[in-house]
Amino acid sequence: MSIHESSYLRMAEAASQLVEPNESWSDGDVPLATLRHYVFTNLSHLETARACLGLDCHVPLEYEVDFIEKNLPNFQHLRILARVFRVEGSLYAREEQYEKVASVGIDLLELANATGRGGLKVDYLVGIGFSNAGIDLLRSSRTHYDQTTRDRLIRALPIVESQRETLDTVTERDHQWEIAVDYPKDSDEDWDIELPAETPEEEEEAKQLIAYLKELAVPEVKQSFEEESEYRALAMMRLLTIDLAIRSYHEQIGSFPQNLQQLASGILNEIPLDPFTGEDFIYRVRYQDILWQAPIDFLLYSPGPMKIDHGGSFGVPAMVALGEADLGLDYFDYFPKE
Repeated sequence: MSIHESSYLRMAEAASQLVEPNESWSDGDVPLATLRHYVFTNLSHLETARACLGLDCHVPLEYEVDFIEKNLPNFQHLRILARVFRVEGSLYAREEQYEKVASVGIDLLELANATGRGGLKVDYLVGIGFSNAGIDLLRSSRTHYDQTTRDRLIRALPIVESQRETLDTVTERDHQWEIAVDYPKDSDEDWDIELPAETPEEEEEAKQLIAYLKELAVPEVKQSFEEESEYRALAMMRLLTIDLAIRSYHEQIGSFPQNLQQLASGILNEIPLDPFTGEDFIYRVRYQDILWQAPIDFLLYSPGPMKIDHGGSFGVPAMVALGEADLGLDYFDYFPKE
């Protein structure tokens, strides 16, 4: 398949036709009628883009020194696609159509895979941002899923993970690409790129995108940052899988499992490990009283990149990165509010 016929470029073209959501929107502030009209307006282009997702959707990498610059408009379009998917998922959550929330969340995760698959590290790291958006959407409705939806997600999430390219694979391809095109290490200082922008808001977003991508593209970006980003995305996906399995166990058995290994009895084929530690995630049942007679919920988390267990004490992302807080599914709730 030529690059001109690739599903990635067809998806980017469909995304370029989307009406961008208003930056000021927040889930609770937009009237439902407005959200419904917005999603309906974009529906045909969303469906075209959605139909392109799959294993054959990958970055049409060209071994030319200006490829990163040429692919930047696609980044911009796919960022808008991810935002529109997020708005669509928020609409379904407010309408309590949680099976549709699950579908859109998986779409975002598949978009993340497609954005990084076959490309360079800069593509991969942008895809991680889309993965975070998908997990955030899925985890925010996890207490509302019925058994059918939970089962569907428990099956789908490991498949989505298996279709990800690893950071090592992408790093090696990135290295070979730089050698093949004789990529100048200081070329980021000479970028003179203009992305199409019709409004001041679009112009500012384009500037921010270029600055972000230039920062990611320079050799000085530490490997630890890249690995932490990959491990965090994997940890969040696996935490969600286990969280849903625990809820299914509770619904079927009437109690919480005493340990994660009990989930292997028909709910999970295997227990996903914490990518930061290579061991089981930390799990504890929580009780209402000191006699441990009334289990009310559970704690599930990773000690994060520093591998320091804080007993289920959570905080802002910087605290997690510095080893001052644990990483749980509600990680996104601790982002500083603007």
